[in-house]
Amino acid sequence: MAKLVHFCSTLKEEPLNLKAIIKKNSIPTFIGIYVLFLWLLPNHNQSGDAYGYAFSMESGNYLTSPHHLLYNWLGYSITQIFPGKAMIMMLKINGLLMGLSLLILNKILSQSTDRKLAFALTIFCASCFASLRFSSLNETYVVPLFFGLLGSWFLLKRAVTWKNLIIGFGSLVLSVLFHQIHIFWLLSWGIIYSLQSRSAFISFLLSGLAILAIYLGFASNAQLSLWNFITEDVQNGLVATHMGPEHFIFTGINSIRTLIQVHGNVFLLLHLYPVLWLLPLLLLGAIILFFRFRKSTKHVWILDSGLGKSAMLAFILHFLWVIYSMGNAEFMLILPFLGLIAFGKYLRFSAKSWTLLAAGIGIWNIGFHVIPKNILNDHKNEEIRVWLLNKNAKYFIAHDRTEFTNYMDWKNTCEGKEKSIEIWDYSKDCDLINTKHHSRIYTNRYNYPKTFNRRAIQESGISKEMNLKYKISDSLETWRGLIYLGQLK
Repeated sequence: MAKLVHFCSTLKEEPLNLKAIIKKNSIPTFIGIYVLFLWLLPNHNQSGDAYGYAFSMESGNYLTSPHHLLYNWLGYSITQIFPGKAMIMMLKINGLLMGLSLLILNKILSQSTDRKLAFALTIFCASCFASLRFSSLNETYVVPLFFGLLGSWFLLKRAVTWKNLIIGFGSLVLSVLFHQIHIFWLLSWGIIYSLQSRSAFISFLLSGLAILAIYLGFASNAQLSLWNFITEDVQNGLVATHMGPEHFIFTGINSIRTLIQVHGNVFLLLHLYPVLWLLPLLLLGAIILFFRFRKSTKHVWILDSGLGKSAMLAFILHFLWVIYSMGNAEFMLILPFLGLIAFGKYLRFSAKSWTLLAAGIGIWNIGFHVIPKNILNDHKNEEIRVWLLNKNAKYFIAHDRTEFTNYMDWKNTCEGKEKSIEIWDYSKDCDLINTKHHSRIYTNRYNYPKTFNRRAIQESGISKEMNLKYKISDSLETWRGLIYLGQLK
């Protein structure tokens, strides 16, 4: 009671200075606003995978994937408390964990350099397109990023105590179990720290055994050998195993896209909303000012050598795998975080430079991605679903079979309805479609609004070979153009 009276008397003598409080707690304030922003502007155009994961979480089917072992199980456990809310709850979790990931990154960077520069670098990571994109999708990449950074933070604090080693390597194990790609992070930390202490080597060894045991358990339950279970995607032809020029081309493109949104939709948005031309001007100005305030002297950077070497090795291994994966954009979310930890000492730019650049790319990404994905409807999946149900359709050729099938399965599960429509891909199911030519087959393929992107390039050859005859009966207006709905003749 005496302490409370003393606190109140202090407030009378020294008025509350809100500006000083915010400045003193700049990182928590920024993180809070960032997470709230993600929650208030959710992405209403989820990916095909996002709908598929939501279906698994709601239905309890296909929960186990060796690629991301625990992610669907996390969502499934949430649906036991909030049935029908898997999608929205996972978006909340991903937004929150991205905020916490940025908070941990700031703590790591604050151990390496001054607070202003650490804060500026944190804002830069938060503004990157990859961060804003995946924290607003029901996909598997933010959760393991959080656990990877959490493990790194505990190992940085004191990697010689058993408590920190267990929590640190335990968190890294969880990151691998939530996504296989994080094995490079665990390997790098384990190799470097094992050279420094015997305790770290034992912790690393136990981590590997724990992962092996868990995977063995899941493989045994699926009645598969461990090798067949781990490489399931490769064996099903879902992963390209050859190398070609396209691997380096897409790696280069998606390296840029990790920082800023580069997509055919940008040109359409500029055409429809001329005011958005301010965004390229602001970005150009930010880039110019970024180099204008470049430091001429080396800034202070005293990061723990073990963590620095581990981050550098993890970055290199991770980037090599990205190239092998044909520049997979999803795998690149981690790179800005690892890159700043590994190479921050060599990036001789001031806090002002990084803040201005972060503002420029942040405004660009919000204007060309976050807001459009919240207020615009790209594919009208729900409207098409309702149209098909009203038609009592049995067969449907979808423009994007994977996305629409997953969307239908998710919505049917949430509403307690049985699957009633068989959905086909023309290029893969052509023979099956021909056998059903006497049936009513509906489609949305005719003159589907096109956007210049990776998928359009890959499918251009297939599209040219199609020679379908349609009877158009309806259309849906989207910001990208009309989606025609009709029946095959």
